[in-house]
Amino acid sequence: MIDYSKFISDESSEIKTLVNKILNHSLLNGDNRKWVNHRDREFDCTDGGCIDFYEDTIEHSTMGVTYIVKLLQKYKPKRILEVGMNAGSFSIIAKLTLGDVKIYTVDRVWDFIDRKNQINEYFEEPLITLFHGSSDTQEFRNWSNNFTPYDFAWIDGNHTEETSTFDIETAIINKVPIIGCDDCGPVIPTGVWNSVNKLSDRGLVEIISESKIESVVGAITIVKNLRK
Repeated sequence: MIDYSKFISDESSEIKTLVNKILNHSLLNGDNRKWVNHRDREFDCTDGGCIDFYEDTIEHSTMGVTYIVKLLQKYKPKRILEVGMNAGSFSIIAKLTLGDVKIYTVDRVWDFIDRKNQINEYFEEPLITLFHGSSDTQEFRNWSNNFTPYDFAWIDGNHTEETSTFDIETAIINKVPIIGCDDCGPVIPTGVWNSVNKLSDRGLVEIISESKIESVVGAITIVKNLRK
């Protein structure tokens, strides 16, 4: 077991224990690193999720996971709308943090259907319900509306401003009260950050917290839906 607590030395022992449990989980390690290590994948997807084990990213990734854990502990969502399932890292974090939770998500990569099935089989429940396709379509927006209400959203799809805006607006339309945006922060602005600020200027969301991690990896911004 690897001790990742050295990256979060100021956190409580409870948080350190949980973060270590998550990052050492079998679904994220051993042969399953083939799903998580996005730079080395044998299938067509170089986009990473919210966990990175590479030497140059693991510190910020651990800090980001810690922020997500504390966020989930604060809001205690039971039904989460996610954009960008990827390797299922967020779903695993949510399950190990909350226990009683369901994730409704989308991804365009065929290989992640197998990953979804693997995670559901491991937990012996339909933890993840997956729409295979692109998030920036009316088809996905209609599909997502079938599973309302949601009490949290996690946005980690295409990071262009245009797609991020569509994704966040999908959460807004579905009346999700709290929306978490990954790879989003003022230190290293991305299209997601630009989207959040323009939606804020339009009076649709209010920025309520930021992880303030000085890297795209681990940079997270939380917004409140003002149109709920």
